[in-house]
Amino acid sequence: MKHFARMTKRVHSPDKQNMVLMGRKTWESIPHKFRPLPGRLNGVLSSQIKQQQDSCDKIIFCQNFEDALKAANNQSSEVETVWIIGGHSLYKMALQSEHLHRIYLTKILKEFECDVFFPTFDINQFKLVE
Repeated sequence: MKHFARMTKRVHSPDKQNMVLMGRKTWESIPHKFRPLPGRLNGVLSSQIKQQQDSCDKIIFCQNFEDALKAANNQSSEVETVWIIGGHSLYKMALQSEHLHRIYLTKILKEFECDVFFPTFDINQFKLVE
């Protein structure tokens, strides 16, 4: 988690911050004491959640992907990079978006019993850097 926090907090301009955009289930999986993720603007994509009890100036609730990107763009004086941090549906939308330009992909060479996976995509559309 240290690497994740370092990557999603790092900005080039000291007057900016990054946005972490996540789906409702990802948001709900974060323990309350760690919400919102500190040092970043938190965007939550959900048709079920409205601006609510978790409301503060570090959280934006959006109904759909385009609204979330517009919200980030409206905050452009503050937001440097938008990080998509899950879940599956949001990753799938991001992969189909014209705004996607970089994927940080880690392959774990082990089998796990699970029911949700990162969506398949054409890896050849991207340039491999290390």
